[in-house]
Amino acid sequence: MPRRAPLAPGHLHVGRPDGAPGRSGRRIARGPGCRGPALPRRPAAGMPGRAPRAALRPRPGVRHWAGLPSPDGDTLAVPLWEDRVRLGRRRIGPGPGPAERPAPGPGGSGFPEPGPGAPGAERVGLVLSGGGARGAYQAGVLSAVAEILGPGAPNPFPVVTGLSVGAINALALACRLNAFDRATAELEALWRGLECGRVFRADMRAITARMAGWAGHMTFGRLGMGAPESLFDSAPLETLLQENIDFDALRRCLARGNLEAVGVTASSYQTGQAVTFFETRAPLDGWSRSRREGVAARLGVEHVLASTALPLIFPARRVGPAFYADGALRQTAPLSSAIHLGATRLFVIAGRDDGIDTVSPEGAEPEYPAPGLIGGQLLDTLFNDQLDLDMERLLRINDTLAVMTPEQRASRALRPVQLLTIRPSRDLREISERHARSLPRPVRLMLRALGAWRPPFVLASYLLFEPGYVGELIDLGRADALSRADEIRRFLGAADVTSDMEARAP
Repeated sequence: MPRRAPLAPGHLHVGRPDGAPGRSGRRIARGPGCRGPALPRRPAAGMPGRAPRAALRPRPGVRHWAGLPSPDGDTLAVPLWEDRVRLGRRRIGPGPGPAERPAPGPGGSGFPEPGPGAPGAERVGLVLSGGGARGAYQAGVLSAVAEILGPGAPNPFPVVTGLSVGAINALALACRLNAFDRATAELEALWRGLECGRVFRADMRAITARMAGWAGHMTFGRLGMGAPESLFDSAPLETLLQENIDFDALRRCLARGNLEAVGVTASSYQTGQAVTFFETRAPLDGWSRSRREGVAARLGVEHVLASTALPLIFPARRVGPAFYADGALRQTAPLSSAIHLGATRLFVIAGRDDGIDTVSPEGAEPEYPAPGLIGGQLLDTLFNDQLDLDMERLLRINDTLAVMTPEQRASRALRPVQLLTIRPSRDLREISERHARSLPRPVRLMLRALGAWRPPFVLASYLLFEPGYVGELIDLGRADALSRADEIRRFLGAADVTSDMEARAP
């Protein structure tokens, strides 16, 4: 049996994959970075409640695991070595016993067996994040990808997933993937033709009526006056989706093999779970993980509207027996849907640059945050933080795999998930500040009332569905992608990617 390679502190947690307690009565041995009790580094043999040292050594017939902490406190584990069955990453730690835990299906782990499509095939998954009007940046990146690959190039993304505005882009692209260059051109044209009135009712009468409704409910709610369902009326968005997403064409693309799988994520108000609704070319079972699940569905406009139903901003949408909100609300693992659907590499388009805001100069008195700033930061957290954390977690697992010997990585389940991320090279809030006056006057008045009509214009950057701002974001997305043309061409055109690309996201 091969010896395990040394791992960095905090990367190795030894435990039983079935979650069964050892002599200590604890389910797993946790290390730095994990929540919960930790086993001592040098347990004394025979002491009550302590595991003897021999119990932590490799033994024939027992799988040993390297693990990383997950957001909910469990450990995401991959087998370090084993002598029987190939297994993917599994969740171990506190929770149901082995008989109660659902068995992982295709694509059911971080290092999955391939999902839909030919066995062993390399498939690039396109992951599109949320971000309101910032979704124009995604259209620009995809337009540049088509230019990099050249006219007539086949679809490079067999798996397409998205949430919130990313769900709109995902399905608007997916239903046209019989011709990738034309699909990206039409997506760009759709964005360049947008204005706020095509996404939500932005006239004075509509916004005033809804704000008055909220005020009346807070004042006279006990008298039976109901609150409006949301701040904005999204009826124009529903019309826009019906005009621009052809779901019959989507199914033709799946049937012809232009696409293997597509999924959009929404958050259930009833169960508190992130639900990914998906359609695939080949049959694929759903999945169930902590606070997230995948459900096979015949996709329609209602799924897209559910994925974009940002709480309080847009009304909740009913799909089947439940009401749903924006997919970013509950999705703690935005990369997981594409992996479950069979992606072996991920092309991610993020909606935020990697800069960090500076604090006020020393001695300056900070202003108390206005409601508009608080709301903008909440949106920024929903749309961007979980994606960044999930990419960081994936790269840490890749780092763990990198220190294993070739024999330990021989199993197909021990495969790193390669990642390429394109993100804005400039702060989109600064761009929104220049274009904020193009917002309809009622929206400007609302932002002023909320205290959001001043730098850093976070909230405005998500609501600015206006040609000037949208066009500049598309141009920025194109420029950022074209500046990395060789890297993108290698990533999309070759089965193997350079080790530095695999180890670190930009």
